[in-house]
Amino acid sequence: MADEENRRKRGLDAADKSDDEEEDEMIGPMPVLPPKAKKKRVLEFEKVYLGNIPSAESYEKSFMHRDLITHILVTVTEFLITASCDGHVKFWKKEDDGVEFVKHFKAHLGVIHCIAASADGQVLCSTADDKSLKVFDVVNLCFFPLDMINMLRLDYIPGQCEWIFPPGAAVAAVACSEKETGVIHVYDGRGTSTALHTLNLHTKPVTFIKYNAVYDVAVSADEAGMVEYWSGIKRDLQFPKNVDFEFKTDTDLFEFIMVSNAIIFLK
Repeated sequence: MADEENRRKRGLDAADKSDDEEEDEMIGPMPVLPPKAKKKRVLEFEKVYLGNIPSAESYEKSFMHRDLITHILVTVTEFLITASCDGHVKFWKKEDDGVEFVKHFKAHLGVIHCIAASADGQVLCSTADDKSLKVFDVVNLCFFPLDMINMLRLDYIPGQCEWIFPPGAAVAAVACSEKETGVIHVYDGRGTSTALHTLNLHTKPVTFIKYNAVYDVAVSADEAGMVEYWSGIKRDLQFPKNVDFEFKTDTDLFEFIMVSNAIIFLK
């Protein structure tokens, strides 16, 4: 009996010891799992952006707009004019040591569609979604605090615009197209909102109007690829006589229509 009781006690002691060892193993902080590696964020077209970063040896200054710049032009009077999609127009003067800021206008309440300077660099016009054409005296901006010298209220949304008068002309004629049609109206840029002439040369919206002051010839094109030549108001906007062809079939002008390509710029 004594032997059996001793064996029973030894068994109980061994069980208690095993329980104590298990409790000792559970004491202390649990092992921490290694953190998951974060997925590296890759910018789409990153190589393109990096490749387009300016890499000049020196960097002096930048000239800012608050929104996307949509138009830039330089006049023969050495003014730089910029326009942005929020309706702002800025004038800068080209100097020997760089570009100097001249004036800033909140010119339009809508998106600017076009800006154009006259051949003599004296005046600038702009068109926008707010159904207006505004005229600025470029050269005298440095001396007179005028916002603009004229504003034409239109009954349509204007598209392209271009001054179509040679230096010294009595009438500062400006051509303005309707954004949704192919109609081009001609106004006195220093006069009223009543059109002097209306041209129905295009069947699709006009993509550009360019004027050559030396030959008094304007060239316009539309979304269908049609190109038209016409004279200034001195010659009643008729087909010019000082070009080397009489019919378009004598040229390659119909090639744009055949391939359904719209011309968007002419220099």
